[in-house]
Amino acid sequence: MVFDERIIRFAQDDEPYYGKQLWAFEITELSPARNQEEPLCNGSVLAAGEEGWSNKGIFYANYHLIAPDSWQAYVGGHGELLVFGSQY
Repeated sequence: MVFDERIIRFAQDDEPYYGKQLWAFEITELSPARNQEEPLCNGSVLAAGEEGWSNKGIFYANYHLIAPDSWQAYVGGHGELLVFGSQY
């Protein structure tokens, strides 16, 4: 996802099971010879089981820019859907 001229990559971990946590990384360098990224924040963006949500893991996540300074994410947890957003 490109947001505010920054390339953001989201990834799910697989320990102890796939989809336990969702992480965000900013790609700081991308070329045929080199790829470098840094965590976008301290810790995960979302973890399965937080606030009683999706104890079985995160199944998918889709991100949509809804205004120049606002985005919304649709996150599916095995049998559940969570919608959250943020403004910068």
